[in-house]
Amino acid sequence: MFDFNPHSLLLIFVAMGSFALGLYAWSKRHLVSGFPLSLLMGSVGVWSLFYGLELASSNLSTIKLLTASSYFGIANLPVFWLVFCSRYTHQDAWLKPLSKLLLFVVPIITIFSVWTNDVHGLFYTSRE
Repeated sequence: MFDFNPHSLLLIFVAMGSFALGLYAWSKRHLVSGFPLSLLMGSVGVWSLFYGLELASSNLSTIKLLTASSYFGIANLPVFWLVFCSRYTHQDAWLKPLSKLLLFVVPIITIFSVWTNDVHGLFYTSRE
């Protein structure tokens, strides 16, 4: 089912490093940018892990599943990056609960579009 190659192994290694950095940042979540950094590293880890497994997979249905799963990391990455940078530079006065919620509108639409692509074909026109 999986045929690991150097590219996929490198991405999986990067994912493990990202998860480790995310756990370290989680342990420092009392700092102003610790929690956003842990979310950012987790997002990078999810993206790298699923993409590495996708590159190692040889089954089309598994590849489709792993591609769609990687978007949980891909779509949320810009939001977590923006929140991390805002907190790190202490320019986070605008980060109210409603603002944070609104930041996730585009990632939610993107993830929904990827997972329902077989119905509408708007995200990928062909996946064969």
